[in-house]
Amino acid sequence: MNTNEHFATQPKACKTSPKVSVLIPVYNGARYLPECLDSVLAQDFRDAEILISDDGSTDDSAEIIKKYTSRDARVRWWKNSRNLGLTENANVCLREARGEYIKFVHQDDKLLSVLAIKKMATALDEYPTAALTGSRQHLTGTTSRPTIFSNRSGCFEGRRMIVTCLEQNTNLIGQPTLVMFRQRLARRGFDERFTSSMDFEMWCHLLEQGDYAYLHEPLATWRVHQNHRTARARANGSLAHEHLKFM
Repeated sequence: MNTNEHFATQPKACKTSPKVSVLIPVYNGARYLPECLDSVLAQDFRDAEILISDDGSTDDSAEIIKKYTSRDARVRWWKNSRNLGLTENANVCLREARGEYIKFVHQDDKLLSVLAIKKMATALDEYPTAALTGSRQHLTGTTSRPTIFSNRSGCFEGRRMIVTCLEQNTNLIGQPTLVMFRQRLARRGFDERFTSSMDFEMWCHLLEQGDYAYLHEPLATWRVHQNHRTARARANGSLAHEHLKFM
């Protein structure tokens, strides 16, 4: 897909590239979207652009986005001319991003600290060998306990991280909202063969190129609910099918 297949509601800014691109793919996200956007706009980090790609929502998402666009000049949004699906919409966001670092925040999730983006960007600055940085996993909407990767912050060897995840059959890094990564290492984009495991496949791609900087602090939360893509994928068996592609 090329950028002619979606339209931007605001012209692309021509100023110097920001340090961080915050990317928010949206599809019928009206229920939790205000909470998500409030957490992004509250960040104590100004050197960022905020890009929102509405994948043809049929609820009130577009109206909500317009209100937030008027509040902060860093927000730019567009509505795709057709529904692309989560993985392809994420790739549209990536192609539009100009930042050195990429920070996805999914529509159901939110940042827990006003320092979240600053702390993640600082970690990538401090660890030049790191391809991505992530924070301690945190879940909202469930009594299940999240996977805790380590009891200490630090930088961990990338390829070893891949092996450990595969050995334990789990994504130790977590969902996109918990992670920030270097744009130059992700230019390939997300592999569109994957939907439920698109994030883990990308983490493997990045960790083949660099290390993992881990922050033992919950800086963002992943919301769990029955309509979430992962819950649907478990129910219909597609999650298990995608896992076989890693073997």
